[in-house]
Amino acid sequence: MGLRLRRFRTIFVLLAVAASLPVMVFMGVSLSQSIEREQALLEHDLITKAWLISDDVDEEFRAQFDFVRGLCRPPCIGPPG
Repeated sequence: MGLRLRRFRTIFVLLAVAASLPVMVFMGVSLSQSIEREQALLEHDLITKAWLISDDVDEEFRAQFDFVRGLCRPPCIGPPG
């Protein structure tokens, strides 16, 4: 009787593993695809934010450069007399 019980347990464990294997494979593939999608969205978001920051920095540099250029111009004073 002990041998039959051991065989039954072994068969039951093998069937449980065989039944759960496709589910585990499906979950792994699904998780992998989900991670890839999230990574692509994150990369797109970061690139967009980098462009926006770059535009803001360019605007600020342009404004500072125009300010300094204005300070460096000689005064508009006519000839004496």
